[in-house]
This record gives sequence, structure tokens and C-alpha cells, in this order.
Amino acid sequence: MDKPKIIHISTAHRANDTRIYYKMCASLCKDYQVELVARTTPIQLQNTEIKVQFLPEFTSKFKRVYYAYTKLFIKLIRNKYRVYHFHDPELVLLAVVIAIMGRKVIIDVHEDVVLDWRDRFKTKLDIFINIYNFIIRIANSNVFFVMAEYSYLFNYKDLKNSPVVIHNFVKIDLIQENIQPKDSNRDALLLVGYLAGGRGLEQCLEIIRHFLTKGIDLNLIVVGEITDEVERIKSECSFYNKISSRIIWRGLLPVNLAYVDANRCIAGMALLSDLPNHKASYPTKIFEYMAAGLPVISSNFALYKKVVEDNKVGFCHNPNDIQAIVVSISSLLQSQNFVKELGDNGKELINSKYNWNTESTKLLNLYQLILSK
Repeated sequence: MDKPKIIHISTAHRANDTRIYYKMCASLCKDYQVELVARTTPIQLQNTEIKVQFLPEFTSKFKRVYYAYTKLFIKLIRNKYRVYHFHDPELVLLAVVIAIMGRKVIIDVHEDVVLDWRDRFKTKLDIFINIYNFIIRIANSNVFFVMAEYSYLFNYKDLKNSPVVIHNFVKIDLIQENIQPKDSNRDALLLVGYLAGGRGLEQCLEIIRHFLTKGIDLNLIVVGEITDEVERIKSECSFYNKISSRIIWRGLLPVNLAYVDANRCIAGMALLSDLPNHKASYPTKIFEYMAAGLPVISSNFALYKKVVEDNKVGFCHNPNDIQAIVVSISSLLQSQNFVKELGDNGKELINSKYNWNTESTKLLNLYQLILSK
């Protein structure tokens, strides 16, 4: 018997997105024929069970959205999938329309859209937030919502189906499979993920400058896409030329290669800026650092402190308090045993709690529930 056909759709994410491709699609392959429509990626995708269609590259968001509601919409209604799984807020109306046509739809909320829009655009987009909320409210019983955090539930009340929270926790084997053997000389910090938009790159550069002025050799290994905004951050950094030899740019890597250098590092950095959406959401990199056996240095938001400080896996600081962050890093540089202790605490916590196994079970159960209706 042929497996049911399902499709995941994202016009904003690249096809190698960790949550979409490596976790959700890969977990569903055993029981379903999985297709994925997403942006192109320079990363080679090796799971042959996932049929991937790359979207054209667009020069503007308007063109991208226009394509979604024309050509992509035609593809989606011509091909009858058992479940349509959408991953972007810009596709919410498309998802609801397809549900009204009688198809089963999942809307996957990766971040708190309302908080993010209000912070970035203040009151300018209130009308669009109201429209977004209206679309959510008219979603019929064919629409099922997945949330990446419990905190998002506040903005998604009175839905026809109860939302399911599926955290973006770590798929342990992906992180650990390619870590190089232990390096006796830990001489670097690690920064992984999206690099711009208040994700801590500027602070990390300042930290490296501080140690260099003290005559202490400390490098920064950066794994992530080098976007125009990242280039702007580099060009606007007045001291970048002085520290450039200490910055190792790995570029965009698949998650299973992002932590190759973990045993060279003393800590993973997650100094996100003080924005409402950041404060309400776990950055996945925190859990990935822990899985790689690295102490974590993160922002001092209450949500982060419950994981990092309460479980003794690292330090939480105001992301702009460079001096305090430097003190914590110095304590790690002075004691390899301390690095190992915090790293082992993190690994133990990932193995027991913050891993993808329980989340994948929730995902599979949701699909079974949808197909039973």
C-alpha cells in the first residue's frame, strides 16, 4: 500500500532548515511520502526519501508572496495531499483558503509573529496584525496549529482545534556525529545560526577585541549564512581589521557539520538582543551547544535562565554587559575542568529532557489524528 502523500511548504525558509527538513520531514518519512517546497540552498540535501522542489530566487518579498498565491497555489490544489504543512506567516491566508476547499492543513508557528511585528514596526502595522488575527480566527476545523513554544499560545485562542506545542529541541545524532576528537587547546568561542538581527555577532566581535588587547589568544568560529547584513556589521565595526585574523568564518553549513569544531571551543554564544520575540522563545542554538558538550553563554532572559543557570550549564548576562561576559569567559579559560563540568551538565540535560525524540512523537501523533478525521 502506498504511503499517504504530505507536503511541507515554506517560501521564507531554505530547504535545509533544521526544524523543517532535518527534524520534521525526516521524522515523517517512515510513514509518509514527504514533499518539501522551499527556497534553494547551497547545502547538499542527502535524504533521498524527501522529494524537494526548490523555489525560484526572488528579488523582493512582494514577488515571493505573489508567486506563492499564484503558481504555488495552483500546484497545491492540483495535487491532492493528505496534509498541507505551512511554515510561514505570509502563507497563512493561502493555508486557510486551502482548508476551506476541504483539505487538511497545519500552520506551524515558528515564532511569535505578533510580538515580532509589533517590535519591528511599532504601530505602523497594526492593521496587518489585525488582518492576520482575523485570518487565524476564520480558520475552520480543517486547520491545525503547531506552536514552537508554549508562550505563543496567548495569541492563538478560541481555535477550532487545540494547538499542539512541538519544541525545536535537539536531534542529538545530528549534533554529535561529526564532532572532531577532543582538542587539548580550547582557544575559541562558537557562534552558530542566523547571524544578523540582534543575534549577538556585534557583541562577540567586541569580546574578541577585549581579549586581544589583553594579549590573550581567543578566536571566534562563526557558522551561518554571510548575508548583506552580516557584511554591513563587519564594515561598520571600527576595529574589525585588528581582530579579523581571529574570526573564522565557516559559512552556512548543514546542522550535522556545524559543530565539527566544538571540542576546540570553550563556550557557545547566544547573546540575543532584548526584543519581545527573543525573550519569549528559546534559541535552538542553546540546546545544540549543550548537545555538543559546550557551556552556554546566553542573554539573561527569564526563559533562558531556567535552562542555563538553573541547570548549571553556563552563564546568563545582559548581552550588552561585555565586561561581565568577559569575566565568565575568563573563568572558563582558566579551568578546563570547569568547561567539562558545565558541558557534561548540558549533555545530561539534553539526553534526559530537551531532545527531539519526544517532540517527534507529538508530531507523528498529530498527523495520525488529522488523518483519522
